[in-house]
Amino acid sequence: MSSCEERFEAGIAHLHRYVAAHGSSSPPHGATIDGFRIGSWVDSRRTEYRRGRLSAERIRRIESEFLDWRWNVRDVPRKVPSMLHCHLPSRPRTAMLAPPLTDMITERDSPAVAQAWFQGLNPVLDDRAPALLLREGELADVGPQVLDAARQFAAVG
Repeated sequence: MSSCEERFEAGIAHLHRYVAAHGSSSPPHGATIDGFRIGSWVDSRRTEYRRGRLSAERIRRIESEFLDWRWNVRDVPRKVPSMLHCHLPSRPRTAMLAPPLTDMITERDSPAVAQAWFQGLNPVLDDRAPALLLREGELADVGPQVLDAARQFAAVG
């Protein structure tokens, strides 16, 4: 793995930590997490994107792993009522399932925990992220699986 790839992977890992701690993938410019300048890293990815220098694979990776991700920070809503509603507009039926799942989890835990649950690998779902399944799978197939996984998580943690 090249040093550029290592830095990208480190940034992704630190952004996951930032999201888990703060509930957002839009850190302010000066933000750090575990000594890593995550605000600067995010700003650089957005700049690469605007200039057409970010690969399609990296774009897909960021968008699929961070549900509230915005390429233009002016598009970031000040208050997000559901951690998922803003990331699934092209799949309206799937988007209708996300808020009840988020509510189910936030009855027991914080919104940051709910967001981490949607983005993280889930053993009940064969180590696939619920958000990615909802975005890419057929709702009739993946909806019941994700609902069962959310129910188990909400019941047990």
